[in-house]
Amino acid sequence: MSIPAKFPIQEAKIRAHLLHKAVKQLLTNADNFSSQAYELAKRFQKLPFWSDSSIAEIASQLYSIQRKHCLEVIALEQGYQNWPQLLNRAKNQTETRLYKQGVGSSLNIWYADYAKAKKHLVNDPKAYLLVYQQHYFICTAEHIAALGFDPADPDWEKIGRDWAQPQDAKAHARLSSKLK
Repeated sequence: MSIPAKFPIQEAKIRAHLLHKAVKQLLTNADNFSSQAYELAKRFQKLPFWSDSSIAEIASQLYSIQRKHCLEVIALEQGYQNWPQLLNRAKNQTETRLYKQGVGSSLNIWYADYAKAKKHLVNDPKAYLLVYQQHYFICTAEHIAALGFDPADPDWEKIGRDWAQPQDAKAHARLSSKLK
């Protein structure tokens, strides 16, 4: 499933910060507690661990809200399954360094869906799965070399030759630092 970006990641962080601030202010201002608590609790009811709770139960537990809960709520409100999915989508949408016109002479295979691209990668031991904006593409070692990478670099195997969802974050960071 391809989910379009709703707004930039920085905006999501700002909205989460404002939500967290609203919860904190509510807890220090008892005058408007009931109506504001109800509205905030409705938003937090989207969280899986509170989905079966009543609004009143959630409102009574607002003191336990942390920033991470606010980030999750913002992600859910934007149509993502969770905060990490929003982050991953934002990262993938901004990645344009891995595809350049005229680089490599081989034909790349493009996918809009990560699962389909991953299936292709699993079935082709010589393939690499790369990202370009919201799309995924399968390429050969020739394309990797044309980007300035060494296709034989062991970090490629450590990440599973999968740039979109690497198996090893440190190996991915090392490769990323080599990209011009």
